[in-house]
Amino acid sequence: MKYFLLCLTSFSLLPMIAELPVPILEHAHSKLPISLGSEEQTWPERGTLEFVFEFPDIESTLALAPAMEEGYLHAALFQLPFVKSNYWSYYKEQGLHGGGGLALLMPDKDGKEKRLQMAMSRMDGKKPYHLVMTWDLPAKEVALYLQGTRQGDLSHWGADSPDIADPGRGPARFGGDVRQGKQIFSPVQVHQVRIFDEVLDPQQIQEAADRLKLPPLSGEGRTVYTGSLKLDELKRKEIFRTDFQGELSWEHEEGLIEAEKRVKRPQAEWVLEGPHASLSSVEGGIKLSSAEPEDRKHGHMVLWLNKEMPADFLLEYRFSPENDRKGLGIVFFNARNPHGETLFDLDLPIRRGIFGEYIIGKIDSYHVSSFAADDKNLRRTANMRKNSGFMLVSVGNDRIGGSGPGPHTVRVLKRGGKVQVESNGVIALEYQDDGKAHGPVHDHPGLIGIRFMAHSRSAILHSLKVWELE
Repeated sequence: MKYFLLCLTSFSLLPMIAELPVPILEHAHSKLPISLGSEEQTWPERGTLEFVFEFPDIESTLALAPAMEEGYLHAALFQLPFVKSNYWSYYKEQGLHGGGGLALLMPDKDGKEKRLQMAMSRMDGKKPYHLVMTWDLPAKEVALYLQGTRQGDLSHWGADSPDIADPGRGPARFGGDVRQGKQIFSPVQVHQVRIFDEVLDPQQIQEAADRLKLPPLSGEGRTVYTGSLKLDELKRKEIFRTDFQGELSWEHEEGLIEAEKRVKRPQAEWVLEGPHASLSSVEGGIKLSSAEPEDRKHGHMVLWLNKEMPADFLLEYRFSPENDRKGLGIVFFNARNPHGETLFDLDLPIRRGIFGEYIIGKIDSYHVSSFAADDKNLRRTANMRKNSGFMLVSVGNDRIGGSGPGPHTVRVLKRGGKVQVESNGVIALEYQDDGKAHGPVHDHPGLIGIRFMAHSRSAILHSLKVWELE
């Protein structure tokens, strides 16, 4: 294996220096942007970049919100002739953090930059991160790893993605500033860079991360958990159960509307939203279907249990998607109208399955997307967001997409500000809401809703149970 190696050391990383190959280039530990290679440097079509860095002067990107205006935070990470990478976050008014991620900018056939991005909740300061990018340009395959863990699939990488025949010549640049406009918050402190002319496999990448003994991820990027929920120690009382057999009491949102206004509240136990959504009884449960699966705005299906659930609860539901490699399934919980009585108050906007009305509209909730796939790609991540505001707060592991037809079992355990989600018997993600970074904890009673996006086409719900925690 050939490799180019630039080794930048700091006191915290000294124990692993003896294990590194002899570098062909060396540089002292640096807070300044540095370059590797020359103008004549050629880059391989297939390779791996290993980059260790941190933000030394901030607590976290979340903590910067009070010092920022609404807009984007940007941190330059690295630039090769064929790719630029940065970290970005978006801050909304009132200091709310709208999420962010790692972004790659690559040229398309016309020489314009195409953005590939991977969502993540935040990055902490004073904490070294081991970031690895592997690339196979002829195959149009690029992957990112953080702390040795493969992150979610990069979005916007499809048939119209960059076609890079020649990765080019020239030096690589590492480091920059964490900034918003002209306001600088911290340098990007570079610890180590290694570049290989072949694609390292996941085991090699994990072993490289393990040797560094870096702090583990704790919600920043995709975190892979093991084990299941510890339910034996919980005192709980079952307060709702259905296996969706027999006649179901339900209403469609369209029956509650006249002249584009809400005119009455639902009386049924279930409320279906989405103009193209339908519900039917089938063997083993109820089937939610979309008559317009290609309509990514109006074709979605949302089914609310019209019964207020306590602030702290255990939820379990079972479902089978039409295709385990195509669709997106979400569960809303602790959903309420913060200025009224229910989600069906007459002065609330008509939602009709349009995502924005649920996530940045007039209702508060948490939601988890435990299943996400788009035909060719499995997203790999189970994302949790806090609404209103669509704030990405935790990224875990999608254990449903690509795992078979089902039935799949999802459990959500909510205790105060702590939320744990389990998919098919294994913890998918965890989140501890501190009531500060993303606004007050949603520690209130609310409704539960199940959503399938239009491209899911259909899904069968087999059962739903709720326990109140005593």
